[in-house]
Amino acid sequence: MKHKLEYAIVCLLIGLLRILPLRLGVWVGSLLGRIHYFIDARHRRLTIEHLQLAYGQAKTLSELKQIARNSYRSQGMSMAESIYLPRLTLSKIQKWVKIDGLSHYVEAQKRGKGVIILTAHLGNWEIIPKAFWAHSFRIHGTVRPLDNPYLNRMAKRWREQNGMGVLNKGADTHRILKLLREGEAVGFLLDQNTYEEDSVFVDFFGHEAGTHKGVAVLALRSGAPVVPVFMKREASGHRMMIERPLEWVRTGSNRNDIVTATTLFTKTIESHVKRNPEQWLWIHRRWKTKRSKGAPITQDRDSNI
Repeated sequence: MKHKLEYAIVCLLIGLLRILPLRLGVWVGSLLGRIHYFIDARHRRLTIEHLQLAYGQAKTLSELKQIARNSYRSQGMSMAESIYLPRLTLSKIQKWVKIDGLSHYVEAQKRGKGVIILTAHLGNWEIIPKAFWAHSFRIHGTVRPLDNPYLNRMAKRWREQNGMGVLNKGADTHRILKLLREGEAVGFLLDQNTYEEDSVFVDFFGHEAGTHKGVAVLALRSGAPVVPVFMKREASGHRMMIERPLEWVRTGSNRNDIVTATTLFTKTIESHVKRNPEQWLWIHRRWKTKRSKGAPITQDRDSNI
């Protein structure tokens, strides 16, 4: 009953929001994000603590609070945009989302080993699959199923309507490798905390952060190019930035190569977060998992994605 009630409330709110034009609906989302910042004291404190950890004395408390407020506002806008997204035509997406570096993705595809898309919770990441679809490319993405099964089915349906092949987080490596061998593109959000057994501990904003090693494992096994793709919200819409495939030296040591690759992936994400810190998900406890005393940076074993 609890799940059904939650689902009914969400459907009502979505229906009310969709009555509004897109621009007005996004403004409402922005307003809700600002309200959330002021009423959610616990997560507001966490967000500011994370910013202090990342920036230290480089920014004043006033500056960090401004970034925190804008981060909440950005997430509210993204939530509202995602509600409208399945109804937006591909021609509308082409006008709404400017793309830099699409040729990098095309060249990566030509290698014939599939493409691994590296991204993060920056800007409105939910737009990425539909932006690719608007240019005749289909990508798959790994997502964590929602606890509410009704909301989870709705979210899965929306993502599929946006041109995304949905893979539940925890999908085994062999299934994803099969997609890559078939020339498909698979995207990963690699900016979230991970349990120690699946982690590589690498530097993120000057502090050791548990980071999932699965993307590095896939890249090393498949030979698929890793293409960074990040979203940025702009005054007139969005910009999707596609970079050249990342390159790193492979030594033949499984442990060393996983650490090297994951470090590179994480530093790439950090560089984009630094450019637009107000659009990243600072509320997330990125540094939550701590490495056990004396434990290696990574374990020599495979793990599900």
